Amino acid sequence: MHRSNPLDCVVFGGNIAKASIHFLPQLKYYLSARAISIPIYISEKGENAALIGAACAA
Repeated sequence: MHRSNPLDCVVFGGNIAKASIHFLPQLKYYLSARAISIPIYISEKGENAALIGAACAA
C-alpha cells in the first residue's frame, strides 16, 4: 500500500495510543527491516484525535 499511495506520516490516537508502548518498538523494527521510512506520531489528544482529524479533512 505504501508504494502505490505514499503516506506523509502515521498517527495513532485514542486508546491505541495509550497502548503504543506495547507495539511501537516492534512496528518500528518491522518498517525498518523493510526499508520503509515514515514518521510515526502518538497523538496527545486522546479520544478526540479522530474527531479533530475528521473535522480537518472535511
